[in-house]
Parts: sequence; structure tokens; C-alpha cells
Amino acid sequence: MPTRRLIPAVSLSPVTPSLAGGEPRVSKYTASYTSGWTVLQGVGHVRVFPDPDPTWSGSAWVNPPPSAPAGSHFMRWTARSLPDPATTGTGGEYPLGIRGSADGTSGLPSGCGNWTSQGDFTLNWNSDYPFKPRVASYTHHGKDGTTVKTPIAVHFHPHFVQHMWCDFGTVLNMPFTFMVVAVFTRFHRVNDIQNVLDGGRDPTPSIDSATRLAWLSHGVPGRRKLPLETGVNLLGYRTALRVHPERMVGFNDQSPTTRKARVPYAHSLRPKVIFGVYNGNSSFFGVYGNELKFPGLASIRTVKLSNLGAQRFAVLGRQNGVIDTDKSSSMVVFEIRCWDAALTTDQLDQHYRQMASTWRFVEHT
Repeated sequence: MPTRRLIPAVSLSPVTPSLAGGEPRVSKYTASYTSGWTVLQGVGHVRVFPDPDPTWSGSAWVNPPPSAPAGSHFMRWTARSLPDPATTGTGGEYPLGIRGSADGTSGLPSGCGNWTSQGDFTLNWNSDYPFKPRVASYTHHGKDGTTVKTPIAVHFHPHFVQHMWCDFGTVLNMPFTFMVVAVFTRFHRVNDIQNVLDGGRDPTPSIDSATRLAWLSHGVPGRRKLPLETGVNLLGYRTALRVHPERMVGFNDQSPTTRKARVPYAHSLRPKVIFGVYNGNSSFFGVYGNELKFPGLASIRTVKLSNLGAQRFAVLGRQNGVIDTDKSSSMVVFEIRCWDAALTTDQLDQHYRQMASTWRFVEHT
């Protein structure tokens, strides 16, 4: 008869770690407050400021944005205008782009079909499968253990070369200005580049449906040149804003050599505002938010750019001319602002102040 033996079992109940210095740690002793706090609002106590974010009524700004050049037109894309992913889509997220049966998005609300601007012109950032970015919440984990949650943000990932495209018509005729609020979430190598903005068109007419469906299932392999943007069909311009771990680059030539602005950039997972003022010989580019610095302390570089006429077609999240995972972006975008005029540094500072407050820059440690 076999002998039955008893083997002792040990079970462990792991303790929920705390974040300290950006790393999960388990302390020997954990203390917490057991009593409540009462906070008083008013003079001599806590001061409460309203959210400075501009509100568009459909015909006018209820909470006007800061100043801009006289006679200029203002367009703004904010993640707050998109349907809430907590109550839309599946699992707290949904693809942003043309709704259809191929990727199971035909039942989504109409607001999930594109990213529409608020302001003087109605312009849409569009996308289609398999290139649609995700709309989901974004949580920042600070080095001091704090977290900041943004309920709605637009996430771009290189596995599917997620990107969007927009036809600006004649709006981007010099001078014009772009400001983009984003977090750049990953650099694989020291020479990685995040392609934020560039010249480009809808790539789907040059990619057959079978290929797009295969990419939707497995991701985008290799590199595909786009005939709508290369060879004899060159656009002739690049509305380019790029981010490298150590610098941000702006230019507009199809094949730039010397006409580039190289702006010092210190990579971190805190949100940044990058901007470009495209204004011929008086063009300049810059970055706000590297070290939680506030207005007047942006890194800025000037450059002389050619006037190439209306830079009509633009893409968000990939490089001009190609579909390639190495030429796309890992980023989370909160807001884009655009003017058909050249903003001054003082005006850029004012808009940065508003965006830094709206998107809670100071809380991102």
C-alpha cells in the first residue's frame, strides 16, 4: 500500500505596494490618516479658480481664449469634445475614425467618426482602419507616487501606425501657427523620432482592402511608400514638427537640409506643448513644459523657411510619404491649436498658461 504523506502548504498574501520615487515599494510600516478634513473656501482660506478651458457654443466662445493677432482665425481640437470612453465603446476605449463594419465600429456614435475643430472653421482630423488612434483615459504615475488621470485623450501607437489626416484647404498659407499638447510615451532607441505633424494625405486609396484587413489583425509590417506623397506626386512641403529624446525639430521643406529649427528638448513623461510659427524668414519653433517651467521660459529657435504656398494636406502621427512603424509615433494628444497667423511669444505664453492649467501640468511630477 502506498504511504500517504502530508505536505505543508504555504500561502502568501502580497501587500499592495506604494509608489515612491517612481518605483513600487513595500514599506515596513504604513501610516494613514483616519480622520476627515474640512476645507474652507473664501478670503483667507482656500481660493478656487474656474477651469480656464475655452468653451465653444457653436457660434462663439463662452470662455474666450487668450489674445491672437487681429483678424486671425482660431481652430482648436480638444479631447474633451470627444465622446467619453468610459461610457462609449468597449472596455473604456474606442477607435477614432470613419465608422464601418470592417473593424466593428459602425454602431459607435457619430462623434467617434472624426475629431472636429471648434472655432472659426470646421476642420476634421480623419482616420480609417487599421490606422485609427484610440480614445481612452490617460493616467500619469508621478515620481512622488501621485497619479493624475485625464478622462479623455487620443492615444497613438506605432504597431498600427496610428495616425490621422486633415485637408486644411488654404488655411495653412503663411503665416500660420500650431500648438500641440502631448505626452510622448516611449522612445525605443536614442535616435528614435516621434513624428507629431507632417505633410500628408489619406493613405487608404493606395492600399487595397485585403492588405488593410491583414494589418488590422496583425499590425503593420515593413515599410510602404505612399504614391500620393512620393515620386511625381510630391506635395512639395512638409508641415513638420518632430520630437527626438534630446531635441525638437521644425521645418517645411520637402527634403530639408539647412532650413531646420533644432530646439533643445529633455524627454520626460510629463506633458509638453510643442509649437511652430511658420512665417517665412521670421519662423520659430519651441517647447514648453520641460521642467514644469511657466511662460517666458520656453526653449525657442528661429529659422528661415521658404514660403511654399498653402500647405494643404497634413498628417498627425506619422512621417510624410510612408507607412512605417519606425516613422510613426508613441504619443498621447490632449489638444491642438491652430491659427492662420503668426503668434508672438507673448501670445504663445498666454495660450501655454491656459493649456498648462487645463491639463494640470503642475500635478505631473
